[in-house]
Amino acid sequence: MNAKNLGRENEWFRRQHDPYLHGYRELSSQSTFYQKDLARVMGHALQEIVHAVFTGEPVRSNGETALATLKVCQKLAAQTRREK
Repeated sequence: MNAKNLGRENEWFRRQHDPYLHGYRELSSQSTFYQKDLARVMGHALQEIVHAVFTGEPVRSNGETALATLKVCQKLAAQTRREK
């Protein structure tokens, strides 16, 4: 993956079988581009906050699940580095 434009665009290269070395894989020379819709996502988050302010209801996500996910990813990355 190649992140561009401050992470708003991602370029993915798929794995494919190596034509010369049996059992090995290589990255395809053709890539696929994805653009993130951050404006839409931020708009939803802002609507959720405004709704919470005016109604007194809690927001659906307080960020704890995102933080927990980040911690799990960091532990997996550290474990992978140790195994190399």
